[in-house]
Amino acid sequence: GRNSVVSDFEFAHSCGVLNAFDAFKALACGLIINQRTKLKELECHGLFLFEEFQTDGLPNVLLIRAADSYRLAHCWPSSLRPEEKKQLKDHLFHFYQTQDPVIMLTQILENYIHAFSVGVLHRSPSLDNLLIDGRWIDSESLDFSLSDEPYPHFFQLFVPDPQLEKKYELGQTFAEIQKRGNDFLFYSSWIHQLKYAAMAHGLFFEGLFSIPFETQGIFNMLIEKYNLSDADFWIHLAEKYISNHETHLLSLSKSALKSFQEPACQLNQFPLRGCFYDAILQGWILHFSVTEDPHEKCVNTIKKLFRFHLPRTKTWEDSFLDYTHLSQAMADLKL
Repeated sequence: GRNSVVSDFEFAHSCGVLNAFDAFKALACGLIINQRTKLKELECHGLFLFEEFQTDGLPNVLLIRAADSYRLAHCWPSSLRPEEKKQLKDHLFHFYQTQDPVIMLTQILENYIHAFSVGVLHRSPSLDNLLIDGRWIDSESLDFSLSDEPYPHFFQLFVPDPQLEKKYELGQTFAEIQKRGNDFLFYSSWIHQLKYAAMAHGLFFEGLFSIPFETQGIFNMLIEKYNLSDADFWIHLAEKYISNHETHLLSLSKSALKSFQEPACQLNQFPLRGCFYDAILQGWILHFSVTEDPHEKCVNTIKKLFRFHLPRTKTWEDSFLDYTHLSQAMADLKL
């Protein structure tokens, strides 16, 4: 059901059962993005423990958040009736205090790009975890740098080779890995992550308002505005190669992924930071980053906080008090 018309589903989807650490990570990341980014997260109200159920030795937690927005996946314009489109437009007009959709779309895209420039990245953007007004949701899927400097540039390649893990060592540069002779398919990069969110919102706005938008032009302008290093090179990369996320958005097969052919470019010196098997594509994803990926430091920092702020509360008042203590702990760390 669409949460624009089914209120019971709206409130059912506004809370989820997580293991305690994932729920805690959502709260901690939410505090970071509320401090650093232009648009806040969909407000979290508290965590409550389940007495009997556990996951991986940790208690399961009920995360309760506000339900005053709509996920893109639940209100794609092609499936909406006119009165439902009006409801969504009214929500956007009220939230942004303007009826100019170009201004609204620009502010949404700017939120994502500005967030990257201050060290915040959504690791798994999709129609399911993007809201129509651009606020953050499912913040357990976000990562942040420990400083407010731009998130490190990275790119990812795909190799359909089950034995890949035995061939390459972490720390090898892409130039060294290329010598092995594999056919590398382009998979994603930091700018493609941002571009996916921009494309998703652009397509949504076009369907909702029934007018074309210069989404790509707005996106490129904002990338240059925030002076992200080598912007022209990365914009070229985003225009030349399609990412795996984009194939899902555009309903394309994996054959749409192009062979990566960029000889003598700066990416040759990016070290390999991670290697992950994709069971759906049946191959390996290689993650190259100019510096160490902040993900591990992000998680380790939250684990330290988690040990001292493990949610144990069963009442609304105690949960609010725990959240207040966590907010102060995050402020003391000056993240």
